[in-house]
Amino acid sequence: MPSYKLRVSTEALRSGSTLDGAYHDLGTPFEHPIRIVKITNSSTADATISFHGGSQDDEFVPAGSFLLLDLNANKDSDCDYVFPVGTQVSYKGSGIGTIYLSSYFVT
Repeated sequence: MPSYKLRVSTEALRSGSTLDGAYHDLGTPFEHPIRIVKITNSSTADATISFHGGSQDDEFVPAGSFLLLDLNANKDSDCDYVFPVGTQVSYKGSGIGTIYLSSYFVT
């Protein structure tokens, strides 16, 4: 059996359900360098996502769908691409339901 040097871990699932048209933080900032992010929109609202704490619009996630970002998929260098520690993800939309944020890192 091979010996693995790296292990995938998760941060705690984050969620938000305040959908009043204004930006709201989606839990706390990242505590680790994050390689994979999944945002699940189980609300009735189309959601706008910010990876800058609500200071700019970065992604659009339609109601009832999800966004999966694997920053290291198909990479062409030896660099690791990550969302840095301290990145604050925020969301906005108008409707009812919940937005979830799953985040994965390597140890």
